[in-house]
Amino acid sequence: MSHLFFLYFACVIVVTSVLVVALRNPVYSALSLLIMFFHVAGLYVTLHAEFLAAVQIIVYAGAILVLYL
Repeated sequence: MSHLFFLYFACVIVVTSVLVVALRNPVYSALSLLIMFFHVAGLYVTLHAEFLAAVQIIVYAGAILVLYL
């Protein structure tokens, strides 16, 4: 079951990473980046690294994305 979660998170991370680079509108690119950050945090949770997931959400999704916008 954990392999399915890993494959889901990995596929979404790859697709949204491509969308961050490919989209021309910076707002859509930032939203794709936000989705990618949340899925990376979910990937950390599946690896039992809850602290890294919390840091991923707080620092990257909270601070860096706000600075980007």
